[in-house]
Amino acid sequence: MSTMTEQETVREIVERVWRTEIGLDDLNPAEQQNFLNREAQRIEDLIEDQIPGQGPLVEQYRRENQQAPDYTTTVRLINMARLQASEQILAEELFSKVPSPVVDFEPAGTLEELAQERNEQDQALRAANRHDRDRWMRALHRSEPTPDIEELVAQLWPNRTAWFRVSAQYLMQARSEDNEPIPTGLHDPLLAQFTNQVEQELRAKGRVRDADNVR
Repeated sequence: MSTMTEQETVREIVERVWRTEIGLDDLNPAEQQNFLNREAQRIEDLIEDQIPGQGPLVEQYRRENQQAPDYTTTVRLINMARLQASEQILAEELFSKVPSPVVDFEPAGTLEELAQERNEQDQALRAANRHDRDRWMRALHRSEPTPDIEELVAQLWPNRTAWFRVSAQYLMQARSEDNEPIPTGLHDPLLAQFTNQVEQELRAKGRVRDADNVR
């Protein structure tokens, strides 16, 4: 039975299941990679659409606990919602395609070698999109924010929702990687520009409450 592990990204799960359990024998290597990239992005988009907004998560927590969650708890609620959405979408869109019974698969290399290969593929995908200014909005192309970026975002937007700050972290990380100026203080002229970009992205994804800072 196919499962989701905490260590694997959605892209890694999609690639593993298609390569080892469903099969891609009718495609050449280039076609296989193109298909896997498209399928991973499709599933990532479905997961993003499935995750409820921060407002409903906070309201549910308040009803169940008679108090509003703090920032750390709110982030945990978002991460839990993302995990639940990932499990549901992967079960419907990926694991349901696995033939039963599953034919035993003998990997072409050790687990360490396969993990290294996946890591190199992920790095190559990010490198290919390194100059895409919009990559911070795409789960498969962006880099995870560093601790320094996370701390800076918390200082710059202390009163914004957790979801807003998560999006801001990806934007700040991308601009930092491109050696572009980023806001460094509450009075930095760039702060308004970055705030507007994050708000526009949240509205485009239907997260109006987070964009408008409605708690």
